[in-house]
Amino acid sequence: MCQSYAIQAASLAQHTESDEDTGEWCLLFHWAGVVFGMTTDRRSPSLFARALLGYTRLYGEENELSLQAMHGLVLGNQQHGTPPALTGLPEEHFELHVRLYGPDDARTIEARDQLAMTLLPSDPHRAGELLRENVDRATRSLGENAPETLEARRAVLDTEHDRLSACVGLESLLARVREVLPEDITLIDRIERSLVTVLLELGRTDKALALTEAGIVGARTRFGPMHPDTLMRRGFHVLVLNEVGEVDRARLLVRKLLDDCETVLDGTKLTAMVRQLAHELLSLGD
Repeated sequence: MCQSYAIQAASLAQHTESDEDTGEWCLLFHWAGVVFGMTTDRRSPSLFARALLGYTRLYGEENELSLQAMHGLVLGNQQHGTPPALTGLPEEHFELHVRLYGPDDARTIEARDQLAMTLLPSDPHRAGELLRENVDRATRSLGENAPETLEARRAVLDTEHDRLSACVGLESLLARVREVLPEDITLIDRIERSLVTVLLELGRTDKALALTEAGIVGARTRFGPMHPDTLMRRGFHVLVLNEVGEVDRARLLVRKLLDDCETVLDGTKLTAMVRQLAHELLSLGD
């Protein structure tokens, strides 16, 4: 339903002349971008860009709505690929946060992390500096057990060159988060995924599989068997099975996963991703 309204909103908004921006039209573009961002539809970045243009014309560059639209545009470009003309956007996004909120604000810390992830393939040295700066600033301004601080530590460990050291650090971090923030399922999931990746790189496949299986059991107990969190963890488990060579088992599980996703979450990004995964795995046996 939301996606249907978003399509109508985007269609209507695209007929608006560029010099007729109003707050209502900008919000329409913005909302459509948010809805499309929850699917695999590639229109999300262009809608956020149009909202950003309108907000900037109406309210100037330094306002909360422009920042929100820019944030959506940065994330959309990370997902679909950044056009050459927008390669400087993450830097501008970060600098705008620093000017508006200061370098230690939680929103600035998130923007710094996004900039670091964008720079990581081309400039790993600067990306590492930004990530370590995030740890220092988050610890000082938010406290050592704040979610932002612990996420910043995860990001540093995730990019650590010494993978054995990264493994030890992630195991310690996971235990700490489970103790001080047991309700932060998103952060726990991110740390577990980072740890599984490192375990696979180190050849510790049994431990990686045990961790993904435990995650499924925990999600099923906490949320139920058809909850999106449970389904996502099942999908990650399928990926790990395929990675370690248990292809037949992965194919068997992905068929059931796709059936469940299409039953309860048809039309969502998660279902589209599982459908693509199923296509890739099942086509290997043809």
